[in-house]
Amino acid sequence: DRKSAFVGYHPDAAATVVLRVCRSLGEWYLDDEETEERIFAESYRTILQCAAPDAVARLQASDLRDKASDLWDEYFKEQSHSSLADYLYTELRKGEGSQFIQVTTHSRLLSGENVLQIEKRIGISTQFMSLQQFDTEQQFCARVREFYSQANDLDGVLIVLCESGDVNGELVACARYLVQEQRDDAFRKRQEDSMRKVSRHAVFVIHLPRIAGGCFVGFQGGSWTEVHIDDLRPAHQAKQLSITSLDGRKLSSLLGKVTPEVNRNRSIPETEPEERMEQEMIPERKPEVKSELRMDVEAEMVVEDIEDMDTEEAARDPQEEKEEVSILSAAVLFRSCVHAATSRL
Repeated sequence: DRKSAFVGYHPDAAATVVLRVCRSLGEWYLDDEETEERIFAESYRTILQCAAPDAVARLQASDLRDKASDLWDEYFKEQSHSSLADYLYTELRKGEGSQFIQVTTHSRLLSGENVLQIEKRIGISTQFMSLQQFDTEQQFCARVREFYSQANDLDGVLIVLCESGDVNGELVACARYLVQEQRDDAFRKRQEDSMRKVSRHAVFVIHLPRIAGGCFVGFQGGSWTEVHIDDLRPAHQAKQLSITSLDGRKLSSLLGKVTPEVNRNRSIPETEPEERMEQEMIPERKPEVKSELRMDVEAEMVVEDIEDMDTEEAARDPQEEKEEVSILSAAVLFRSCVHAATSRL
């Protein structure tokens, strides 16, 4: 399914990408074989930027198995999909002036600490805000205008976070238009005041749920560069393995390497025969109907346990973490499942 393989895909996506590439190359009016090959290659890379990593990993079982190796190298090696910081570092170093970038993701949105790490990685002053924090259009425009109208001559990045992009598509489209409008007005004023031209970049990060068949319309064309980054944080920060490290490995090799100490602590003691007999004689109890208050209390207890797990992981010896980087963490898998479950309460 193309809508599942390419995030934001729609029937006019291919035509939109080709038109955008032709305009960027400035050779859309030329009609020769060499120009057509350039346009095809660039369009090919542009569409691939919005592909889901699991779709690229499944190419070996598709009709494109002959090109699977080349597409894998292009996606995971030539393009930057490992994290948002790596992508911005690569993209903003091209020196193409102020850019508009739209990033879709299935991972949790960024926190203040994550933004500081991105700022350190790209070496550019970075600000962030949530699209849902504004009550009116005027408040949003004032905040964007403040970013673009700063008197200093330093480059900057503004990251706009948007939750539930599947139901806020029109809000995202409106916000993108307002950002472009404020950027043009601010830069026109800087030019009139004979101020140095600076590069101020706007990055929209849109969270999408994993829904088969897609739930978001992308490939809008215009000035926006679109890319899909499945995990915004690097694999070592998210405490999980990247898809490249999982490729070609058996599940047993990912779960089987656990330290003896963990096995001892997690092992279940053997029940004595007398205890088993007593347990069998106890009548089975009917499932208890829990009140909403008790469910809330238990949910809070689970969250506190998870926070304790996070504290213990943060205090671990980096050498131990380095030794276990090649296996899946049971604690991380459990925490992600509980987070998803408690969010539905």
